[in-house]
Amino acid sequence: ERRVRMAALAICALELYSALATLAGAATEPYDGLIAQAWTALGGSPRSATPLLLSLMLLGAFGWLLWRLARPQHMDKPPRHALSWLVLLDTLAFAVTPGLPFLVTAVAAVLLRARAALIFAAAQVGLALANYLWLPNAGQRAEQVHQGLLYGVAMTAISMLALHGLAFGLGRLTAAQAEKRRWLQAMLAERRSNEQLHDEQLRYGERLEIARELHDLMGHHLAALNLQLQL
Repeated sequence: ERRVRMAALAICALELYSALATLAGAATEPYDGLIAQAWTALGGSPRSATPLLLSLMLLGAFGWLLWRLARPQHMDKPPRHALSWLVLLDTLAFAVTPGLPFLVTAVAAVLLRARAALIFAAAQVGLALANYLWLPNAGQRAEQVHQGLLYGVAMTAISMLALHGLAFGLGRLTAAQAEKRRWLQAMLAERRSNEQLHDEQLRYGERLEIARELHDLMGHHLAALNLQLQL
């Protein structure tokens, strides 16, 4: 879980640095998420500060929610309605930039069961392809014109499969380690319980042995005393 959180923190920090550099006037790539695409479709300038500030707000909400979902206690016991929270997190990611959803895939691989997490990762690849086809940024649009749509779809599919496959593998590795930790904790608790039971049995046996010895010794003395009193 620490790896997932640190990766999320690093990506969000890079996105924040890029946004602040853009606001400062540096020549950086504009945001290409759903917010920016909708702003451009409505006739706004891609270099406008409005979509950038909206994207920054959503980036903060994305980072906070991902940090909450990736808490260590959620590795052992996923939160209620985990899939709904993941869908909300994914919506925030696509609204900011298509480069963020792979973090959601990694978190989903931890919180969901293996089959559900795999389906979620495949859906992420499908959403990335849909975004490339219907909401391409300026670079992707130029690629579709010069190199052909089929080539662009193939390259996007390969890159998204590699990216989300890596995120899925990282998440499942984290989930497997959490499961192994829970198993070790259960085994340790069982061993401690067995040791306590064994210690209690030893103490009970010692008390029983002492009681038996006292009973035999006192019985012998009382019998001898009784005989002497009779004589």
